[in-house]
Amino acid sequence: MGVALAGFVFVLGLAPPLVASGRDAAAQAPEPWPEEPPPVVAVDAATCRQLVRHVPDPDVTYQPGVDVRGRTVAPADLQDYSGFDAMIPDTVTFHIVLDPFERTGVVPPQGIESPGTVLGTVGYDLNRGTFTVNGRPLTTGEQDTLARACVTRLSGVAPGGGPERPPE
Repeated sequence: MGVALAGFVFVLGLAPPLVASGRDAAAQAPEPWPEEPPPVVAVDAATCRQLVRHVPDPDVTYQPGVDVRGRTVAPADLQDYSGFDAMIPDTVTFHIVLDPFERTGVVPPQGIESPGTVLGTVGYDLNRGTFTVNGRPLTTGEQDTLARACVTRLSGVAPGGGPERPPE
């Protein structure tokens, strides 16, 4: 899968690793492209803003009992609600279930109440805003490449530290 961002294209997962050998690099035969060219996905700035998680600087986050100039003030929460924190889980999990009878339109045999098959478990960490599938992080090298490309795109600076791009 490829990603086009403001004049540059990433072809993800198709670049073969370079192998150092005693032979001349020009003598190595290039890898042939697949019969069809890889799909290219154009990602605009609005989509990038949704893909890249915003992490504010520590000096702009809310600090209870401190005003914008750093002076001590009465906290906004006069009641102590910290006891409710124990009621909210750190991770929310759910199963991905496939019901083969529902998908095929076949009526399940009598006596089978839940013919669904669990395909996997998805977990969402509320504190980090990250997903796992069957305990493994959902992020991949391709997603990291896309996120880096989006950060570059949103920064307004061309890859390699070139001149600023015009805004969209």
